[in-house]
Amino acid sequence: MVNSRRDVLGYRIAVASKDGKVVTDHFGHCSKFIIIEVDNENYRFIEQRLVTPPCRGGIHTKSGIEEVLTTIEDCMYILVYQIGQGAEKMALKNNFIVITYKGFVTDALDQIMSAHP
Repeated sequence: MVNSRRDVLGYRIAVASKDGKVVTDHFGHCSKFIIIEVDNENYRFIEQRLVTPPCRGGIHTKSGIEEVLTTIEDCMYILVYQIGQGAEKMALKNNFIVITYKGFVTDALDQIMSAHP
């Protein structure tokens, strides 16, 4: 995993969202992340990253969670609707900041940016 997710220009946020407007997905059920880059007081959409959801039929695999975390390893934050304790523990161990949020992506981004300029 990447040691530093913050560079001179800013940081990235991986957002679990089906439509890019609302935080909609549970980490374990998410099939894509919207990648947002933040610098100074601005943010912009970078890309969508497809992932294989690590939860299948209620069964989570460590390797499945690791695969998702590797796909978004350049991000500092993971913004999700929900996340299980095991996945959250693995994300925190890999130096991600995990935020659960119910609402619009833009509102969540504003809150993150005000807390972490």
